Amino acid sequence: MENAELRKQFNAAKDSFIEKIKKNKKCLAAYLFGSTSHDLIFEWSDLQIFLIFEDGYKWTSRNLIEHGIDINVCVFTKSKFLEWIISADIEDWNFRGLSKSTPLFVKDPIIKENVDDIFYIGDRDREAEMLEGFSQTIYAMNKAEKNFYVKENMDNAIHFLLMAAAGIAWIEVAKQRLFPEREIMTQAKALNPEFFHKIYFRMLYEVVTEQMIDDILKINKNYMKENTREVYRSVLDYLKKHGNLDRFTMPTARGSVDLTWLYRMGILEKEIIPTRIASQADEFFTYRYIAGEGRCV
Repeated sequence: MENAELRKQFNAAKDSFIEKIKKNKKCLAAYLFGSTSHDLIFEWSDLQIFLIFEDGYKWTSRNLIEHGIDINVCVFTKSKFLEWIISADIEDWNFRGLSKSTPLFVKDPIIKENVDDIFYIGDRDREAEMLEGFSQTIYAMNKAEKNFYVKENMDNAIHFLLMAAAGIAWIEVAKQRLFPEREIMTQAKALNPEFFHKIYFRMLYEVVTEQMIDDILKINKNYMKENTREVYRSVLDYLKKHGNLDRFTMPTARGSVDLTWLYRMGILEKEIIPTRIASQADEFFTYRYIAGEGRCV
């Protein structure tokens, strides 16, 4: 339970600091983030604040403290801040912090508009983030299956099943148009507690057996099959129309869409194309759509 007196001390420090910083005419905005903004605090917490100044302003303060509370400031000029929020990776901790921040004051309407807009999750964003989670799940499931069924290494299989669960959690959070939190498994558990107990939390609280690992692998595989159509909707629609993905674009953190799952499911086939790297016999391949959408969707 949070200490009420400590919260009062933090609030007093925040209010005092903001009263001072607002007097600086070069400071355009301040956002409170971290635990003080959206979570519980304890004695080792600090105040975390984004400060945005006019371009050209030089910030020199270090190791700030107010009312006995340490203040961790993340300082930007306006142009650098706008550039950062447009290009930031969704896994950037500061960017996630901004997504759950509390505006303390915003003097510049352009800053306010950009912050409000950047966290709106549209259809394209939703699809890109589901693909990101699915790509992680594919990688982790390949490793988990190999370690369990081929190498007979349960420890490694568990490691990759935990990773696969995090990928599935990312998919489920994206489905709901939610911004992923640092503790994404807790966030996903709130959306579907029974399912995430089956594929993740029971590995933490129960004795892990070979049967449990086999069950989770099968549950995950079934989940992937059931969600292929929704996750790969844009990819499949494009393939149906064009037959290949030569001009398809879908920006993700990985930079490209993982197509190996669609190949494994018989939705895509490999087309071998001659090329020349070191000899006249070299080849590379591209993926082509198979009419009928293969075996799973």
